[in-house]
Amino acid sequence: MPLEYSLFKFVVAKLFDVVVVMALFVADHVVKFATCVVAEYAKLAQDAAFGSKYAKAGENAAAFEQRIRQELNSPATQSKWAGDLARVGFG
Repeated sequence: MPLEYSLFKFVVAKLFDVVVVMALFVADHVVKFATCVVAEYAKLAQDAAFGSKYAKAGENAAAFEQRIRQELNSPATQSKWAGDLARVGFG
C-alpha cells in the first residue's frame, strides 16, 4: 500500500473523530438550550387564559407546571400551543 494512501486514510480517520466530537458538543449544548427554553415556556402555566383551557380539574399549580414542562418537549405540542406561546411573549 503506498504511503500516500495510508496517510490519506489516517487524515480522514482523524477528521472523522473531530467531526464526531464537534457533533456531540453541539448536541449537548442544544439539549441544554432546549431545556432552558422549555423551562421558560412552562411559565405558560401561570397564564390564567392558558390554565383555564389546559389545566385538569383538581390539578395544583406545581403539578400543572410540571405537566406543561413535559408536554412542551414535544414539537407537536409546541405547534399546538404556538398561539398561546406567542400571546405570552414567546415567538
